[in-house]
Amino acid sequence: MEYYELKKVYVEVLNEIVKFMKKNKCGCPMEFFAMYSYLVRNGYLSLDKKFCYDIDVKNDVFSLRGINVIEGRGVCRHITSMLTDILVGANYDAENVDMNINDFIQINFFFDDFLYNKKNYDLEANFNVGFNKVNFFSDWINNCYFYNHMATFVKDNTTSYIMDPTNDTLFFVDVNHNVFPVNNFSDKVRVSIKKKKRNVTDMELLQKDVYKYRNIWNRCLDSNDSFGKFYRKHRDMYEEVLNRKEIFIKKREKVRNYFYQK
Repeated sequence: MEYYELKKVYVEVLNEIVKFMKKNKCGCPMEFFAMYSYLVRNGYLSLDKKFCYDIDVKNDVFSLRGINVIEGRGVCRHITSMLTDILVGANYDAENVDMNINDFIQINFFFDDFLYNKKNYDLEANFNVGFNKVNFFSDWINNCYFYNHMATFVKDNTTSYIMDPTNDTLFFVDVNHNVFPVNNFSDKVRVSIKKKKRNVTDMELLQKDVYKYRNIWNRCLDSNDSFGKFYRKHRDMYEEVLNRKEIFIKKREKVRNYFYQK
């Protein structure tokens, strides 16, 4: 009962986010990805208007991990899960995907010049998030068959992408159905999603979509007032989600303790 009540209020928040994004001209997965990354990093989707990357976060709620974004603390599985939930809510074919990657990812690799030079915008100074450079794992882990990261796999018509909102990074699928980061065509990435499900990424469409991503970011930088209004309007809903989560966690712990004592 507590779980379904929690899921209900969380889905209501997701629906509000999707409506807001559509109202702000998000019309493809890449545009949702861009605006989501901006909203998370500036705290607009978190109760206290601040999100921090925190590897010590606890008390996940299975299949509702995006709630941790509202809580203001989380890692890749939480950041990714909310993006996946938003894309599914916008009627895209999306799911979480486990990955095994090394530390080659460069933050904001495909729009560095656009943001840093044209906008003269200091990402590290202005964003509340603690960046994940994907280097928390030893070489031994990276070289073995363990998954150490999570991202969002999304299909859009005949193409597919793997979006990494934790690092503002994108992966593409080549003609052999292998996965590569867009900024490095030589580093193949191991992912959990089966090859038969991967559509080859349309590279011509990718270039157009990257432009859309940049366009949305440019609009976000000039639209702080509307984002602030969205946050203030929905803060009570965020609080309700976290209150419901607290009730669910307490009930879950009570049930666990009961069976452990048996």
